[in-house]
Amino acid sequence: MNALEEYKVQRTVHKVLFQGIPPSLRGTAWMVAIGNKKGIDINDFCTYDARARDLHSAIALQDKKAMESMLLDGKHQSAGETGARTTENDDTAQSQSDSILTNFIQVRLDLIRTLPRLKIFSEGGSYTENLRRVLEAFVLYDPGMGYVQGMGSIAGVLLLHTSLEETFVSFINILDNQLFQNLFHMNMGRIHSYLMAFKVFLAKHLPKVYAHISRVKIDLKLFLLEWWMTLFTSFLRFDTVCHLWDILFFEGVGSLVSISIAILKSISAKLLDADFEGLLFILTHMESMELDPERILQSSREIPRISSQDFHELADKMFEELEKRQHSSGFENSAELDDPRVIGRDLMGRFGQRVRVSNGIPCQGPGTVTQVHHGSTAMVVWDTGITQNMRIGKGGEYWLREMPAQLDPFFSL
Repeated sequence: MNALEEYKVQRTVHKVLFQGIPPSLRGTAWMVAIGNKKGIDINDFCTYDARARDLHSAIALQDKKAMESMLLDGKHQSAGETGARTTENDDTAQSQSDSILTNFIQVRLDLIRTLPRLKIFSEGGSYTENLRRVLEAFVLYDPGMGYVQGMGSIAGVLLLHTSLEETFVSFINILDNQLFQNLFHMNMGRIHSYLMAFKVFLAKHLPKVYAHISRVKIDLKLFLLEWWMTLFTSFLRFDTVCHLWDILFFEGVGSLVSISIAILKSISAKLLDADFEGLLFILTHMESMELDPERILQSSREIPRISSQDFHELADKMFEELEKRQHSSGFENSAELDDPRVIGRDLMGRFGQRVRVSNGIPCQGPGTVTQVHHGSTAMVVWDTGITQNMRIGKGGEYWLREMPAQLDPFFSL
């Protein structure tokens, strides 16, 4: 296939995704898009499901010895591990065993809270039982991650489109992504870097919303983590979720960012009109906002595609900045904005850099570089909402300067 043919195919696929995959084909299409990089056999579900069933039998009989034996032996077969038991790792296995039992309890507590609008996962229902089996099998497959709230909604939507075994395979492969691993393991350093990267894209595509959220100092963690950890199932209508998942699974986690921005765009008028308390209520009670599905989908079409590679590369840069901040020493920890030692550092002009204008004293800023032109000028969105094309380096009366992370409230997530 030559470049032109490949381009035509990509355009056709993109058009189909935004129109929505037919419901009758959605399960099969999702499985193809998600893939199976983990190499999970379709029959692996039966193995972990049987182990969970035996464990429940031992719990019912209060057979503590049998429970410990199953959990300790099972630990060495989880997530692809092999090898015999040793005294050295039995302590770790015992700790994981306790965690598994706690996870089982939490799974049961959360079942009836799954996708409450659909009223499908009610107590005693067949779908509820199948969801429990998938989640408990996953806990035994990967006790290191275990069960985290939000997983049930993802597995639940999959279960309504694919079989038990297929749901298990797809669920594992979705969570194998670097972003979801860090989210569900609550790796706060990486999570901060994702939120910082998100702010850069938000500043580029919705500068006024970005400026308003920054000005009133809304913490993105208060709403964005729930959006991502439930893949938007916590507040969007089921049909809208499925349509957005069509895009997400085929285009990757970069679309998680563009979809989030599209959702914010669809309610931008309400956001810009709200003060701190109003913003906080809207963003943490999205299920009560009477969101317009068509407006969200239209906004998704209007937001340029954000590739997974671009998002991860920017997040990695932000993570490096965070590490430098954590381990830095010297003047940057105590310098004021007008410190000449800070002002004297030139901007390299990279995408996402936080900057201010300087000719010897601070004039405007901070802001975010959203585009760089030929290495000499950059488009900057200031936190005030103003967008300007600025020269980089000593090319005029005013020029852009790097904003060290320690001095920038942007980094205080």
